[in-house]
Amino acid sequence: SVEGGADVVLPMEFELTLGNNTEPLHNDIIVNVTWDEGSVVKRRRFHRVPPPDVSSRVEVVQVDHSRRGLIVQGKPFVGSGWYIQAAASGDKPQWDDKLSRLADIINVDLIPQGVNQGMVYGLDTRPPSEQLAFLDAVHESEFKIMYALGTGNV
Repeated sequence: SVEGGADVVLPMEFELTLGNNTEPLHNDIIVNVTWDEGSVVKRRRFHRVPPPDVSSRVEVVQVDHSRRGLIVQGKPFVGSGWYIQAAASGDKPQWDDKLSRLADIINVDLIPQGVNQGMVYGLDTRPPSEQLAFLDAVHESEFKIMYALGTGNV
């Protein structure tokens, strides 16, 4: 029984009920809550993937539906960032259209100002080797890049 306005954490022994975390799993959890005056249905989509290899540099990211945010490496992440044009359309950006120069500006200028993420327009149009070098350079400072998915260019 739950009092109105209270949160309850449902006990869920994932290892026992879902097995070892060795393969991706996608599940929908549906909870029906009823009381004298009515009922409500709460749905949560649950995705579980195996943890990365210990030598991996991949950061674990989860969507926190309760707080409408992200959890990165087990800690809440609050993004503060800018949109950045990577593929110049006539005008040369201040970083002279070189991703290595943009990485320097991010690390030396933006991060000390509290900027921790950026959406780099046109990044997906660059050769994969340039993209990966850029991503590695900003990753060292824990800067997050919002990347256009579905382009097939990396």
